[in-house]
Amino acid sequence: MTLLRIEDLTLRHAGAAVPAVMQATLEIAPGAAVSLIGPSGAGKTALVGALMRLAPRAEISGRALWQGTEGQMTDLLALPPARMRAVCGREIGMVFQDPATALSPVMRIGTQLTEGMRAHLGIGARAAQARAIALLRRVGLSHPEAIARAYPHQLSGGMRQRAHIAIALASAPRLLIADEPTTALDGPLRAGILDLLDSLRRETGMALLTVTHDMESVRRLGGQVVVMEAGRIVETGGTDEVMSAPRATTTRALIDAAQLGRAPICAAGAPVLDIRDLTLRYGGGAPTLQEVSLTVRRGQTLALIGASGSGKSTLARAALGLERAQMGDVRICGTAIRGLGTRAMRQLQAHVQMVFQDPVTSLDPRRALGRQVADPLINYGRSAPKARIAGLFTRVGLPVDLMDRLPHEVSGGQRQRAAIARALALEPDILVVDEGLSALDTVQAAGILALLRAEQARRGLGILFITHDLRAARAIAHRIAVMDAGRIVEEGPAFDVLNAPRHTHTRALVAASALTATAEAG
Repeated sequence: MTLLRIEDLTLRHAGAAVPAVMQATLEIAPGAAVSLIGPSGAGKTALVGALMRLAPRAEISGRALWQGTEGQMTDLLALPPARMRAVCGREIGMVFQDPATALSPVMRIGTQLTEGMRAHLGIGARAAQARAIALLRRVGLSHPEAIARAYPHQLSGGMRQRAHIAIALASAPRLLIADEPTTALDGPLRAGILDLLDSLRRETGMALLTVTHDMESVRRLGGQVVVMEAGRIVETGGTDEVMSAPRATTTRALIDAAQLGRAPICAAGAPVLDIRDLTLRYGGGAPTLQEVSLTVRRGQTLALIGASGSGKSTLARAALGLERAQMGDVRICGTAIRGLGTRAMRQLQAHVQMVFQDPVTSLDPRRALGRQVADPLINYGRSAPKARIAGLFTRVGLPVDLMDRLPHEVSGGQRQRAAIARALALEPDILVVDEGLSALDTVQAAGILALLRAEQARRGLGILFITHDLRAARAIAHRIAVMDAGRIVEEGPAFDVLNAPRHTHTRALVAASALTATAEAG
């Protein structure tokens, strides 16, 4: 029995020389688990976007046959808009890669949850509210009543992602398309969300199509694997079969790259970022940061790990002077930022650059990527010839011809690499990387880690590396600090923290990273 059958689907974006998807054929049965994997830019998101009719300017051919509730087969690509909205709202749910753009910034989370239920399920306001609270709790959000009253900008990246997953599940769809559903989540939550999606699939008969570059998520979900490269499907098969004996070169590269290795030994220099007793609170609530102290030294990487919402990103913003702390001291290259005037602070910030967690919101959607990478140089009155910008693109593994593309015209991983190129443009002394690998496939993540290590060795770059991926932390960090509820609960050499954690929170994070044990042992 078939729920969705894709036949020879080809998609070409307006003005593109080469199709993003070429003659893709795929079948999904009711209740099936299918993982769609491949390098960033392989066409995975373009394929699912075509199914959901989210590429209105693209030229699309082929068919996407959907089995309706009465057993009839309908071509999704030929449905009129009103009928397509009804199918997408009720029968097909989607979790997008970037929750910051998928959620409305002017509506509370609870309202966004209940509007679809009321429109497509026909239930009343009270019942919809109760179901919304239950869904928020089920996706791992504590205090769901408060989350329902919050706006997206008041939540961490991981909390936004979980709320977005709850919205996608609200109408009990027959097919859930999840495009990188655990990108912004820490280890325990990642495992929990994957288990939740799989349990819902088993309980309800919902089919699950997951777009991912996380090979351990693929192992955990099981089912069928479909591998894409350069717009084509190059391999399909059962999870165990594909993981143990991959036939395509792309598949082997993704599996091999999941083993990220360990950070090289380094000689740490003088402090370039020194944080002492930093305390920050918003309004009259509890402190978001509580007496936090950290030191990043020249030529050294300090990984900051912890659960989503523990305060990691807030600490990064405070370190750059983007958030005003009530107490404590931050020194950049020996200069205290407290009390600095605007001009002096601006000059100091040239020494420290940040790669933000979400490239969609940190990049201007209306300006070409090449110009945005050049912006730091231009803003500080430095030369920004095209050859220099092209060199930055090449250093982070981006094709030079993407310099003229807008952010929405490239993949999520390509956007993230452009953000990294922009951060390196000023040759900073300190690089703050806030989940900088979250949108990258395993091959590209390994490449970016190698790039960061090379930059560090070449110039003595100090790196504050914020991550929920303990494999990445092990691969690049010389020291690790662990945050929980706004406090540093453990800090030490990376090997000691990961192999003999002292704090219960650290032990929970390390235990959840057993998700990666198979890849590391293989």
